[in-house]
Amino acid sequence: MIFAWHRVVDERGRRWAPCTIYRACKSSGYSRGYVAQRGDTSKFWRTFWGAGLPFALMMQTWHIVSIALTTGSVMELLSPLSAGVFAFQLVVFGTVVGGFMTFCEWRSPEHAKRALLRSGLCPSCAYKLDDITPEPDGCIVCPECGSAWRLRSKDGTADQD
Repeated sequence: MIFAWHRVVDERGRRWAPCTIYRACKSSGYSRGYVAQRGDTSKFWRTFWGAGLPFALMMQTWHIVSIALTTGSVMELLSPLSAGVFAFQLVVFGTVVGGFMTFCEWRSPEHAKRALLRSGLCPSCAYKLDDITPEPDGCIVCPECGSAWRLRSKDGTADQD
């Protein structure tokens, strides 16, 4: 997941916010599968456990405290129903958040940079960089946002003139 404080450093050392997958697909006209490949997005199971477990624990704690305050006893919490509710919350919330993050979020700013450059797009604004002539230092300056990038070929190495 990319937050506002995450930045990508271009080839000239300036910091830029990475473009989202949705914005890159919408502005370029490319499909999501072309822009973001499998290893570029968030990991489902990491997000499943990282979001689902804290949510289920928080809800279970809230349930324990509310029962203890209203009845004065926590013996009702040792029932199979309580464990079932915990498991249900974990599975449902973890699946929803894990699926959303896997489909919509970059794994990291560096993954975003590599994926967008591999697609021929500017990592900060998703402008198509394929037809722009490189400057003497080998960088292509995006006419829309002013960031400088070196395009990568399909094998991941920098293109050489």
